[in-house]
Amino acid sequence: MKQFFAVLLIFCLMVVVGLLVLPSFIDWNQYREDLAALLSRAAGQQVAIDGDLEMALLPSPRINARDVRIANVKGASEADLARVGEVRMQIAVGPLFSGRVSVSSLLLVNPVVNLESLPDGRGNWEVAAELSRKPARPGTLPLLPVQFSFDKVSVADGVLAWRRADGAMQRLDNLNAQVAMVDLAGPAKLEASASYRDRPLNISLSLGKHTPGQPLQLGARLSLADAGGDISFNGSLDPDSMTAEGKAEIAATDAAAFATALAGEQFAGLPRWPLDLKSPVRIAADKIAAGEISLRLGEAEAMGQAELTLGKQPRLQLRLDFASLDVDRIQANSAEEAAPPAGEDAAGKEAAMKLPAGFDAELQLGAKILRWKGGIVRDAELTAKLEGGVLTLDHAGAQIPGGTSMTLSGKAANEGDAVRFDGDLAAISDNLRAALVWAGVGEEALPADRLRA
Repeated sequence: MKQFFAVLLIFCLMVVVGLLVLPSFIDWNQYREDLAALLSRAAGQQVAIDGDLEMALLPSPRINARDVRIANVKGASEADLARVGEVRMQIAVGPLFSGRVSVSSLLLVNPVVNLESLPDGRGNWEVAAELSRKPARPGTLPLLPVQFSFDKVSVADGVLAWRRADGAMQRLDNLNAQVAMVDLAGPAKLEASASYRDRPLNISLSLGKHTPGQPLQLGARLSLADAGGDISFNGSLDPDSMTAEGKAEIAATDAAAFATALAGEQFAGLPRWPLDLKSPVRIAADKIAAGEISLRLGEAEAMGQAELTLGKQPRLQLRLDFASLDVDRIQANSAEEAAPPAGEDAAGKEAAMKLPAGFDAELQLGAKILRWKGGIVRDAELTAKLEGGVLTLDHAGAQIPGGTSMTLSGKAANEGDAVRFDGDLAAISDNLRAALVWAGVGEEALPADRLRA
């Protein structure tokens, strides 16, 4: 009897070992199309596995797939919405006995994600999300017949690209990320690093647990360490409309350096002063609105509103009201930064000023007091529109030195390498001599007994 049980034990061990080792001898590539079909139904888009498919049970269950692609939506310029050089997934053994698949580690190597604004104004990711939510056809298996959970998701050396409707591209390269989540419903936290315009970028993102019919808690922070600034958001996200509402803040130790890092080009006239901007915001796929802006730039403070409409031709509506603004200090600060190195000729070094044609804008700016050209300018206001590279100055007015009330209107447009302005200037003055001297006309050029009140 003892010999019988010994033989039975050896047989059972051989069966177990065989079950554990056998998967390594199976050519899993013959099942690539079946797995791709299942993933296609779950994603709502065609999924292809072009490389090798490997599965093993030792030392722990794992699945590796190479060259995985998700097809893009109709109307997109890129063939693939996403492609991954290699997917490495490890599965915990214990939860399998209770009918759950617990992914202890999911690694995406060299992923490339192509986001794009389509001609109809929607994003390709929005269309893909709608397709993935479509119910399965009658008679087909459920998309995910078992419950999935993820302990850790990692991204190694990825690329995130966004193409605007006008064809302009924005990219995050060298993207490395760690995502921790309880299950697919959250909560989840992401920590990532990448390069943007060859500058190091850090990203933090947190999502609360998803409850059907309820908004998700959302927190996000984007930091450009070498530019000394970051953008943060705390609020909620409606997963159905993909609309976020909350409070946003932009903080930088150097406004000029931070703006240059974000835009990729030098911002003429912006001082290297500390910047702090706060506002409640509403962010949708086609519009970003900030209703109560509180701005501090150096010692200058302003209140206002802004709305950015996205699309083929983005449009910015901005109103800012300053209590006091020292233009002399701004110009002096900008001039110091723009000065060429010693011994270098500045001639020909200054880039030509051009009005941008890639976006439209409506501006309303005001200041109770301006310190400008050594004098005091009161009640300054400006209303203007930028459309198709043409700036229409509807009204600019102020009380300048010499008891002079001045208004200006007209149009400016690009002409060669310069900007040409044609307009009308009107002024009523109590002391025109004082106004002209303040404006820069030499007093010696003015008749001694003329142009006085």
